Amino acid sequence: MDKIKVLFGIFIFIILISNVYSLGISPGRTTIEFVPGLEKQVEFQVINTENKDINIALSIEGDLKDYVNVSDEVVSLSKVESSKKFNYSINLPNELPPGLNTANVMALELPKDINDPGMVLQATVAVITQVYVYVPYPGKYIEASLDVVSKEDTNTINFFIPIVSRGEEEIGNIEALINIYKGQEIVSSFNSSKVFTIKTGERRELTAFWNPDVSDGSYRAVVTIFFDDEIVVIEKEFYVGEENLNLIGISVDDFTLGEVAKIRLLVQNKLSETVLNAYANMKFFDSDLKQLADIRSIEYNISPNSNQEMITYWDTESVEEGLYNSELNLNYNQTLINKNFKVQVNQDSISFSGVGFVVTDAGGRTSITTVLYIVIGVLIAGNLIWLLWYLRNRNRKK
Repeated sequence: MDKIKVLFGIFIFIILISNVYSLGISPGRTTIEFVPGLEKQVEFQVINTENKDINIALSIEGDLKDYVNVSDEVVSLSKVESSKKFNYSINLPNELPPGLNTANVMALELPKDINDPGMVLQATVAVITQVYVYVPYPGKYIEASLDVVSKEDTNTINFFIPIVSRGEEEIGNIEALINIYKGQEIVSSFNSSKVFTIKTGERRELTAFWNPDVSDGSYRAVVTIFFDDEIVVIEKEFYVGEENLNLIGISVDDFTLGEVAKIRLLVQNKLSETVLNAYANMKFFDSDLKQLADIRSIEYNISPNSNQEMITYWDTESVEEGLYNSELNLNYNQTLINKNFKVQVNQDSISFSGVGFVVTDAGGRTSITTVLYIVIGVLIAGNLIWLLWYLRNRNRKK
């Protein structure tokens, strides 16, 4: 009987996972610059990935839920409709808090037998399209970040400072002073390039280059950004010298947008001793410097002069196709190695570039769902064979 229970459980599991990837939605996000009293219709489409008859509940959540509306709360797609377009309306008030205000338009698949009093609760899937409304801050205001890229072949370290103007007023004459610290001591100081004008909502970038004449080790860059009598300070740790824990490559296998991407990081321990408790931390950002994800691997012990694969997972349910920025930190022995990437996300691939190499996904379209069905199919076949054997032997005994 235990085997029969296991078989029954597997069938229930199939019913549950059959809904996991049955819906998609596009675009993943709509970004709007705030205008008092703005009225706007936004089109989106729900994708029927399994080409079946489905009912969908549409709802709104988030800071802007009182200002975003859908005309129909329940919609349907037939099995001959691979996708269907809908609209939501935005009616903004005259005032909103400065900064980023958001809402999620959620599409939730409804069970077929939702009106049946005897229905059994089952898993359904929900997908969202995001609404971003940026409200300018009073006066002059910027958002900035720092990317540090080492060029080992030229012994040069490049500093890139992307800046977005988020204030009501235009910014002029912006530049940065970069101080390099070893502990509490400044070991080098230099200026960045200059930008003379940044309009509200515009993105620009400052750059600087440093040829270090210092010993290998971890350092800290403190960047002071000056603009129109205002100051903003940002900082980041980075490593100078030959990296004892070296990133060899990155790959993403069997990827489909909307699923969880399995990111494989191949690192090399160049030391003659074991590296203990090493881990990878990755952050992803959009073009507006908004952080989309912050993921971390488990800790690994890496043997001397050997390679180790580190695994991290990125849920791309709310990600759309496009180019993103990513920051990788390899942490070990109280040392941090920083890498920065451009990440190209496509419907069936992810590629990374910007650290002296380009590594794309390994190809192939075998999704996680397909693998699950294959594994479950094998389990079912095995259990059916066992069940037939059990019934035959039981009849013989009688």
